[in-house]
Amino acid sequence: VPAALAAPALDLLLQRFVDELVFHKDARGLVLRATDVHVGGEAQRGFTVTASLVGEPIDPTRHALGADVKAATLYGLRVERVGDGWEAGVTLDV
Repeated sequence: VPAALAAPALDLLLQRFVDELVFHKDARGLVLRATDVHVGGEAQRGFTVTASLVGEPIDPTRHALGADVKAATLYGLRVERVGDGWEAGVTLDV
């Protein structure tokens, strides 16, 4: 499943990306992971992410879903540069 999203800030892009995964879980019954993730853009023009989402239909005999995530919230949402890498934080609404 291809994914292409845009947002004015990196933290909001993270929220939209997590919400995209939740959408596929709820609407299509799929459990997915992201591969080939590419983030681009800049603060003045906004940011984009493209990724391939791969996975399979949810199978209760194979996937132990302990909590049902409904969305990514704004509480504690952050994406920041740390040294040579990046660190992110997101709170999930269950």
